Amino acid sequence: MRFWRRMPVHLYRLGFGRVLSLLPLLIMTTRKTTTGGPRHTPLEYRRHGSRIYVISPDPDTARWFAHVKEQSCVTIRIGAKGQAMLAAIVTDEAEAVRALFLFRLNTRPPLRWITWSARLQDEIRPQALKQTARRFAVVRLEESAEPLDELLLEPVTPDRAWILWVIGGILAMIMMNRRRK
Repeated sequence: MRFWRRMPVHLYRLGFGRVLSLLPLLIMTTRKTTTGGPRHTPLEYRRHGSRIYVISPDPDTARWFAHVKEQSCVTIRIGAKGQAMLAAIVTDEAEAVRALFLFRLNTRPPLRWITWSARLQDEIRPQALKQTARRFAVVRLEESAEPLDELLLEPVTPDRAWILWVIGGILAMIMMNRRRK
């Protein structure tokens, strides 16, 4: 299960960021609280104007959420573009309901497994969103007015070295086939 949740990070590293930009997925890079190293987390997001919202259905166990609470400066990558953002936990109930409604409204069927599990389907009805907003942690991402260079984390970078190995393997197979004939 962990492998499938981390699959978008691996695909970004393989250089498929432009393809993933067709989906509402971002890779959030936070600083680990123990080692200070980067932690890359794939999250489904929704955009409302200049703001980007991500949610945590279980904020008590989500490591990225704990990292955001420790340090509000994060780096996100959407498609080929990486940028520094300021993360703020939404405390206004009306804003949290609006963000959850964006997730409910715009969730495509193939991606519903990322945000909503089957046990939560009753809780995403419009009548229940206010109660659900109390259980979920909603995080708002905004661009900073001040430079964040000293706090900037390196976003997920594509490593296209695998292409050389694939091409080399294909050429080796072709050469072996020619020798057999």
